[in-house]
Amino acid sequence: MTSGFLIIIAKLSDIFGRKNFIVLVLGSFIAFSIGCGFSNDMTTLIVVRAFQGIGGGGMYAMAFIVLPEMVPISKHALYTAILASTIALAGLSGPLIGGTVNRNHDNTFAWRWIFLLKESSKKWRALTVENFKSIDVIGLLLLLGASILFVTALEKGGTRYSWYSVITLSLLIISFVLWVLFWTWEWYQSNHETKQEPLGPHLRGAAMTTVIINLPQRFHVVNGNSPLEAGYRLLALTISIPFGSFIGGFLVQKLCIPFIWVLMGFAPLQIAGLVLLGFSSSNKDISRAIYGYQVVAGLGLGGSLGVSIMMIPFIATKQDMATLKRKDFEDQRVIRLAAVGMSGSGQFRALGGSIGIAICTNVLNNHITSALSSILSPIQLNELLQSTEVLTKFPPRLLAITRKAYSDAYNTQMLLLAAFSAATLMTTVLFWERTPRRMTKS
Repeated sequence: MTSGFLIIIAKLSDIFGRKNFIVLVLGSFIAFSIGCGFSNDMTTLIVVRAFQGIGGGGMYAMAFIVLPEMVPISKHALYTAILASTIALAGLSGPLIGGTVNRNHDNTFAWRWIFLLKESSKKWRALTVENFKSIDVIGLLLLLGASILFVTALEKGGTRYSWYSVITLSLLIISFVLWVLFWTWEWYQSNHETKQEPLGPHLRGAAMTTVIINLPQRFHVVNGNSPLEAGYRLLALTISIPFGSFIGGFLVQKLCIPFIWVLMGFAPLQIAGLVLLGFSSSNKDISRAIYGYQVVAGLGLGGSLGVSIMMIPFIATKQDMATLKRKDFEDQRVIRLAAVGMSGSGQFRALGGSIGIAICTNVLNNHITSALSSILSPIQLNELLQSTEVLTKFPPRLLAITRKAYSDAYNTQMLLLAAFSAATLMTTVLFWERTPRRMTKS
């Protein structure tokens, strides 16, 4: 749900005001977080969690939107690096906090504290008919439908439903049609005078999001670490991602190196780190080398994230991101369209993360099914795919075989993410210009 609402929230904040929408999405996130904390069954938790994701996505989007409007152009690189570092630290601290809260497995209320964090309320201005006339409802529905159906198909295909089942194929086909209609509609909106403002104006996020989730799982399943131990073994990645982001900002702002050169320099680090992680040992004891691999991957991921955010104002058209000259903000339409440039990048980065997780989950499930179907009974295999906690019931020999299968699956995931990163490097080349864009000290 988070990846489907970022651009939509950006456009609504244009119409109803930044402050009002920050308060709204924050209040929504808090309210549904409380709802998650008091959920009594899985169905309720899933539904309320989806609405919490909308509020969380709104908070994510609004941070990117207000940055160029509040920060002088000369300080864009610094604050963008801080923002990128905050995102990385927030994502990487999740396993540590979650592991700490759930350390006592006998305390069934422990997980609820993850959601019961804050409360807040504020007032916001009245809505007008003219506000609603500016909403691109068609574009909003097309984008939302295309994003959600595509991610759902990737998550369920090959696990609950066959890739060739009617449900999976229908979701993929309908999603494809909706994407085509969305981009066609946005092209029309951008080239014709209409009362609605176009929603549409990048897939960099699969690697970092998936690594943050999959590495702790590997430490827990393959190496037998507790959730807390699995979380702190990510510290090498936790530290190196923000550090890479600040290095990228220094190269771009202080040394005035073109954006594309810096991105192409960080990409090999990202690819190399993921490839090295893809050849991790299946032994229960963790090799110290894996922390070095995390540092290499983290520097590449952090540098790429920070620079890709910094470069938006310098590569987008004025219509999509007009922050190069402060006087441009005298044009209210330019202000509204500027929000789409930042939130659009955030949406596709989040969507890339969702797609990466869905694909890697399918790779894991298919590999485990293929490797263990002749060893485990159908009931055991189904229980294992639902929760790895059943490993505590396996005898030592079967446990060793299962851990080896999971190790191979996690290695395959890392190599797949390295391929994603290589594809990202190829798309970066599309930004090549005879005179590459860079920041100037002036």
